Amino acid sequence: EVDIGWLASLSQVGSLLLAPVYGWLLDRKSALAALLLSCLMCSMGCLIRGFAYNITMLYVAAGVLGLGAGSLWTTVLSYVSRQSPKEHRGIVISSYLFQVTSLRIIGKTLYPPWNVFVHRGVGVEDKLIRYRIHMGICTFFCIFGFFKLLAHGKHLSLSSARNTNSTEQQHQQHHHHHHH
Repeated sequence: EVDIGWLASLSQVGSLLLAPVYGWLLDRKSALAALLLSCLMCSMGCLIRGFAYNITMLYVAAGVLGLGAGSLWTTVLSYVSRQSPKEHRGIVISSYLFQVTSLRIIGKTLYPPWNVFVHRGVGVEDKLIRYRIHMGICTFFCIFGFFKLLAHGKHLSLSSARNTNSTEQQHQQHHHHHHH
């Protein structure tokens, strides 16, 4: 029997391990690099979970998933807050957190009826197979996001820190220029 607590703990450990890497990528390289790495790790974790045929694979999947998913929301939040004008950051951050929390609640609320549908409606008796079907669907969205970012995320490739600083410096210079 799988201990859900241990699976969650492994995801958190995975998240802790790469958290400094995501911060470094955001500060020194690009938001795109950080988001791509996060999406890739998340996709791989979901994919492994979707194909898991034993408990060990579920534990490996949880660790890999944590390497990406654990930092995805933080990476997005960091990028969005840096790109938002100072006077709007509070509402942007709180709106983002509201959205993420709402999606988590909706996802957790919809899982039991989904599980019943796959079990009774489709006739899948095996609990692990039902879980794998659920994870397989999740993987599709992660992989879609990864390739969408790869194809259309070019504007995220500039360093977040440099973008924000140059915008603030231009604003200060513009403001300074009008006072003299």
